[in-house]
Amino acid sequence: MSIPQAWLHTPKVETQSELLQKRRVNNIPDISFDLDGDGAVGAHDLVLATKFDLDKDGKLNAQERENALKAINQGFTNQFVWGCESSGLNRSFRLVQKRGKVIVDEDFSKIRETYPPLPVDDRQLTRSELESKRKDEAKAEAKRNELRLKTITKMIVPIESFLSKDNYINQPPYSSIHEKKEIERRNARKRIGLSQDPIDIKNQEVAYNYNDKPENISFSEMMSTRRADLVKKLNTSADFSHVTFYEKVEKEKQYIGAEGRHMRDIIGERRQVDVGHFERTFGNETLGIHGRELPKYEENSHEILKHDPFATRSSGQVYDNPFASYTKEHHKIEPKSEEITMKPTQIAHDQYETSPKNKINSKFTTFHSNFMPHSARSQEIYEERMKMINKNGIEKKQFRFLSVTDITPPITQRLLQKNYSPGSKFKNVTSTGFTFK
Repeated sequence: MSIPQAWLHTPKVETQSELLQKRRVNNIPDISFDLDGDGAVGAHDLVLATKFDLDKDGKLNAQERENALKAINQGFTNQFVWGCESSGLNRSFRLVQKRGKVIVDEDFSKIRETYPPLPVDDRQLTRSELESKRKDEAKAEAKRNELRLKTITKMIVPIESFLSKDNYINQPPYSSIHEKKEIERRNARKRIGLSQDPIDIKNQEVAYNYNDKPENISFSEMMSTRRADLVKKLNTSADFSHVTFYEKVEKEKQYIGAEGRHMRDIIGERRQVDVGHFERTFGNETLGIHGRELPKYEENSHEILKHDPFATRSSGQVYDNPFASYTKEHHKIEPKSEEITMKPTQIAHDQYETSPKNKINSKFTTFHSNFMPHSARSQEIYEERMKMINKNGIEKKQFRFLSVTDITPPITQRLLQKNYSPGSKFKNVTSTGFTFK
């Protein structure tokens, strides 16, 4: 069995502890990422330096570091919002975006820039004042453009003036880049409390000399000193104008929102909309049957007098009741001639035939029999009474029927045409909407 050649080489990492140690070292940023010169790589330094590490080797070379410092001087850090990850008592305000502006520390004054300026009456009294104002505006605009150009672009200096000895400095702070970096390194060590030059302590022995005036006499005093330093540091870095959580809640409660609507106003608007809709939809429709209005009695009374034979009779003529001998068993059934069923108020002026021909047995129910003049028992009583009247020699009283002053109601005419008999009390049957004068 042959072993692959790829397995015979010595591995780069032989143990797990060595692998973990390399991973820890890789997580520690390089000291070249220290852009502010405080001797340590902070969160801001790591974010900014990562943007300029073009070769992604975890270090900043001279050119990358120079580009980073130049961008910071030109305001590159203003593109970021810092402190979003802070928490606790000293956390920053909420971040809100309104009309394209990021609101930081509850400063809503930036929103004014998004609105157009209010019209102001800037009319001048004289022409000279107007010209002077225009000159001042042109100068201010030129100053702003000059500052913007100096910030964005570099001023080109001729090589002759650059090499001229008139521009030389007699005593420069440093004469080379190496000397400049050395000065910056010493200043950084001094700011964090270290000596100017590092001390090699590999070969030095531990000194056991006695200190007469130590900084801290005991461990408790050392802890109290550290605690006091921490409080002092927090006080210097704290924002005493910050707003607590409860103050933020109370401030949000004071925001005046839109006033709510009343229910009566909403119902009134709905009613107006509904009424307008009904007027537009049904306002032009003609009330009545099949798109035509119902006939008025005042408009049709002369037609009734012309065609109604009962209404044209003289007041002196009297008639027997044609329904006196009418029984439930004999009804005249005529075929229906109208295509549409007529209402009781729609009067048909055809003359009613009272001849007893073509009468057949009744097919009506008990409900229709209520409109007949007599039931079977009433017919027998009527015949017995007529016998008694004829026996006593009393003349039969004539029945006054439909005189000029007593016109038959339209509903009764309708019932008569359909061969219905409303009975002896037919005069009490009236038609809806019709009166007789």
